[in-house]
Amino acid sequence: MRKITTAEVSFFDQYSDHPESKKLQKISKLLDDLSLINVIAHNDFLNSNQSKVGANGLSVETIIRCAVLQQMYSFSFYQLSFIIQDSASFRAFVRLPYGKNPGKSALNENISKISDSSWEAINLLILEKAAAEGVEKGRTVRLDSSVTQTNIHHPTDSSLLDDCVKVMTRLLVYASEFAPGDITYTNHTRVVGRLAFQIAQNPGVKESKQLYKDLLKYANKNFKSFVNAVDLVTKRVRFSIDSEAWLSQANHFSQLIQNVIDQTQRRILKGESVPASEKIFSIFEEHSDIIIKGKREIVYGHKWNMVTGQSGLVLDLVIEDGNPADSEKFLEMIDRQITIFKRPPRQIASDGAYASIDNLNKGKKRGIKDISFNKKRGLKIEDMVKSKWVYKKLTRFRAGIEATVSRLKRAFGLGRCPRRSLAHFKAYMWSSVVACNLVVLANLL
Repeated sequence: MRKITTAEVSFFDQYSDHPESKKLQKISKLLDDLSLINVIAHNDFLNSNQSKVGANGLSVETIIRCAVLQQMYSFSFYQLSFIIQDSASFRAFVRLPYGKNPGKSALNENISKISDSSWEAINLLILEKAAAEGVEKGRTVRLDSSVTQTNIHHPTDSSLLDDCVKVMTRLLVYASEFAPGDITYTNHTRVVGRLAFQIAQNPGVKESKQLYKDLLKYANKNFKSFVNAVDLVTKRVRFSIDSEAWLSQANHFSQLIQNVIDQTQRRILKGESVPASEKIFSIFEEHSDIIIKGKREIVYGHKWNMVTGQSGLVLDLVIEDGNPADSEKFLEMIDRQITIFKRPPRQIASDGAYASIDNLNKGKKRGIKDISFNKKRGLKIEDMVKSKWVYKKLTRFRAGIEATVSRLKRAFGLGRCPRRSLAHFKAYMWSSVVACNLVVLANLL
C-alpha cells in the first residue's frame, strides 16, 4: 500500500544558503502545516493497480512536492528527474528517501494520477489557511478570462489528413506483427506527406482543390484498409493483450479519422461552412477548442475564467467547454465565490466583456455592494458603485489581474499545456494554480 508521508527524512538532505533554497524551505513549512493535502491526494492512488510485492513506491507527500516543484520551475519530467537527484536542496524539498532515484517515466506516471478535483480541493485548503492568517478574506475580488493552448500544431485540413494516414499506417504495421499474413495494406505516408506539403506551399484555390482530391483518395484507401483490419482483428484474431490494446487504440482513432475526412470533403470539395462545434482540430487532442481572442488571434486550447483577491492569490479557476461569452459566466463565478467563502464578496472588478444590465442587477441582488466593469457598456457609474472614486479604485485594482495571468503563463506553464487528454489538461492547470498560490502565500506569511 502506498504511504501517505515520507516516514524518515535523510540526515544528509540539507538546504543550502541560496535564496531559492530559503524559498523552498518556506513552502515546505507551509505544506507541513497543510498536511491534509496528502490525505486528499491519497484518494487518487487507492484504486490504482499498484503491486503489493516488491519495493514501495514514492509516498503521496513526495509526489505532491515533485508536482509543485515541476510547476514552479516549468521542468519537463526529464529535467525534474535530474534535478531532484542532483540537487541537495531540491531533494530535501521533495523528501526523497535515500536510495530512491525515480526516472522521468515513474514521475510522469505518479504525478498524472492526481486528479484536477484533488488539486482544486488542495487549493481550497490553501485559501482556508490564507483566511485563517488574515491574508485573504475574499471581500474584494477581480475577474478575468484567458486561454491555455493544447500541445498541437496549427490545424489545416491537409495536415490533419497527413496525421490520420500516419496513425492508420502505424497501427496497420503493428497489427501485421501479431496477425501476420492477414493484414493487407499499402503504405501511402510518403505520397500523402508530399501532397500535404504541396498544398501548404500552393496558395492557388484551383490547384489545391485537385491536390486535395488526390489526398482524400489516398486517405480513403487507407481508411478502408484500416476498417477491414479492425473487423478482422475483432472476429478472427485470438484474444491477447496486444490485440486488445490495438483494438482500443483503433476504435478510439476510427471515428476521429472519419470526422476529419468528412469535414475536409465538406469544406474543400462541397464548399460548406462547417460549424466550429463539429470540427476536429487534432486527432491526438480532440478536446481542443478554437478560441478567437477578439480580433487579435486564433488559439487552439481551452478558455478559462479566473478570480483573484487583494493578496494576489488565485481564488478560483473554471476551465470552460467551448468559447462561451464572458458575460454568460459572470454570475456563475460569483456563485462559486459565495460557495467558497460562505458569503458574497463586497466588491468585484471585472473586464468590460462581463458587463450587462442583467449581470449588474443579479449581482447586486446577491449582496455585492460595488460591481465595477472596466468598460461601462452603457451602464452608469452610480448604478455600479457608490462613487466615481470607488469606480476608479476598482478599475485600477482590476488591472492587477493581468500581472497574475502573465505570471501564470510565463512562470507556471499556463501558456501551453504539454500533457495529453482533457483530464490531464485540467489537472495540469490546477497544479499550476496550487504551485503559484503556495509561492505567494509563503512570501506573505
